Amino acid sequence: MPGDAPKMIITDQDPAMTKAIPYYFPNTFHRFCTWHILDKFSSKLPVMKYRDHYLDFKACIWESETREEFDVKWMAVVSKSGLSGNGWLQSIYTNQPTWVPTYVKHVFSTNCSTSQRAESGHSFLKKYVSKNNSFLEFMVKYNRALVR
Repeated sequence: MPGDAPKMIITDQDPAMTKAIPYYFPNTFHRFCTWHILDKFSSKLPVMKYRDHYLDFKACIWESETREEFDVKWMAVVSKSGLSGNGWLQSIYTNQPTWVPTYVKHVFSTNCSTSQRAESGHSFLKKYVSKNNSFLEFMVKYNRALVR
């Protein structure tokens, strides 16, 4: 029904959104964007550990069919990589029910797991429109973007 709250909202790990969504949409599942989390691996892990183990983490996240399988694979990669003391990995593991695909199957999402699609749309439109456009300029430029 139009006007109903969404079943799920996907965001990055913004603390303000994390507080606001359950307050304003108490029956909406708030999911963290898997793409954003994967993108942070390069800055949160030591360079050599990232290079040697990122693909293992990525496979664990995307290819696990069950929660149990994810947990076993995650622990194996963390152990193999020597990153058991990494605080960031510990924190995202604690939040796995909000971003790991096998944990969020309970909400139908048409395989949408990232906010990247919306961001790519924003990036595309920024080439055509600006916050400084008048309403008329916006409409003309927006229509040009649609044509392209």
